[in-house]
Amino acid sequence: MRFLLFTFVICIELATAIAQPTKISGTALDYAKRKITFYSISDPILNQKQVLATTTIGNDGKFAFEITLKKTVEIRCDLEKHCGTMILEPGEKYTIQLPPYTPRSNEEAKSIYFKPTLFWFGILNKDPKDLNFSVRAFLSDYNTEFSKNSAQIYQLKSKATADQIISRLDQKYESIQNSYFKNVKKYSYFELENSVNQDNTDFLVSKYFQSKNLDIEHPTFQKAFETIFTDCLRKQSQNQKNSSIIPFINGGQFDKLVAFYKTKGYAQEVAELAILKGLYDGYYTGSFNKTGLLKGIDQARHSAIGSVAKSVAEQIYIKLTKLAIGAKAPTFKLPNIQNKPTSLEQFKGKFVYLAFFNSKSHDCQMELDSIISIHRKLNPALTVLAISLDENFDTSINLWKGKGYKWELLNGAKQEQVKLDYNATLTPAFFLISPDQTLLLAQAPSPSHGFEPVFLKILRDSHFKFIQPASQKTIPSTK
Repeated sequence: MRFLLFTFVICIELATAIAQPTKISGTALDYAKRKITFYSISDPILNQKQVLATTTIGNDGKFAFEITLKKTVEIRCDLEKHCGTMILEPGEKYTIQLPPYTPRSNEEAKSIYFKPTLFWFGILNKDPKDLNFSVRAFLSDYNTEFSKNSAQIYQLKSKATADQIISRLDQKYESIQNSYFKNVKKYSYFELENSVNQDNTDFLVSKYFQSKNLDIEHPTFQKAFETIFTDCLRKQSQNQKNSSIIPFINGGQFDKLVAFYKTKGYAQEVAELAILKGLYDGYYTGSFNKTGLLKGIDQARHSAIGSVAKSVAEQIYIKLTKLAIGAKAPTFKLPNIQNKPTSLEQFKGKFVYLAFFNSKSHDCQMELDSIISIHRKLNPALTVLAISLDENFDTSINLWKGKGYKWELLNGAKQEQVKLDYNATLTPAFFLISPDQTLLLAQAPSPSHGFEPVFLKILRDSHFKFIQPASQKTIPSTK
């Protein structure tokens, strides 16, 4: 996912708020010398990480840094098996405690389904009335109520039970008037009401999503938004009464889709965000024409009225087109084993098979072994570049020397941008880049899943003239 360097302007009040430094410090000896990054999730569609601060833990385990904030935010930090989280208020000081350092296992590192366990940071210098403790207490009580009454909620769809839970929680927490806390309650109650009103989506949207001051960075809002608007265009189009929107979707008519949602009582900003969510989901589910979906997103970049929707549309468009076939391959310059900078531009005029890997992953090791045959057969027609995402590059170097790999190894560990540019969060990941440095396959088949015959066909069709030894005058055989 791409890291955003901007903050969405939600409303005039937030835009004019005074930014204040928030200070965080602590001691974590088992993280000594490790670099950790704190981020927030910027929107409920792309779920992009907005980096707020990066710090390196000292040799003595101590760390301290500042984040300048205009409003209250929940921050997160990926720590191998854990994902640490807490709520920061502008101008406050926090002394925090990290979870014990627990590295992921090899199986967890390679699994696309692995999700770190959410861990609330310990806060050592705040009293029980701090917002963090209030939110944690409310969520604990809410989850207890939900679990205790699950049969009434899920099986009987009892609205009376939902109302009783809301009443009890409101009474217990009525003294807390913090706006962030109110949103935690509001969108938690949405989850509860949605469970007993799933046949009345428009009612829930009207009740919970019509505010003019939507805080799209609020985690409970994001969860509620995703619940109700995931794949919303496909769901709407499956209703025979709404089949008229199908040509709007396939034709990329964003404005007509907005008009449709407004006839259902949706506010402009909510309608625009819901449609963008539906267009984005539709691109990956294959429910509609991809060209039309991109056209609709492109139209939103220019015609959306809400500044939030316009910014989100821009980011969606960049993400979907940046790695499109025929697009210019993202450039990079990374150190190799000899610590010499190596850029993609150095290989202009050659086909490049780009491989992202992590040495912890068994799948990555298996695919690297499979490259041996491809490299032997197809070199020099094909140049293989491997980018290591290992935290410690020495681990990759030792693997290369131990296995005797002959292709170029580059260090991508501290170059977050290249991973984001190629959306290589999950490894192994492979790309085929043409001699003119455009993307031919993104992602490309892995070595063990048919890359060689696919490449040979591309090579023959391209009539590309590559230099061969005098004794070899034909394109390499698949045998």
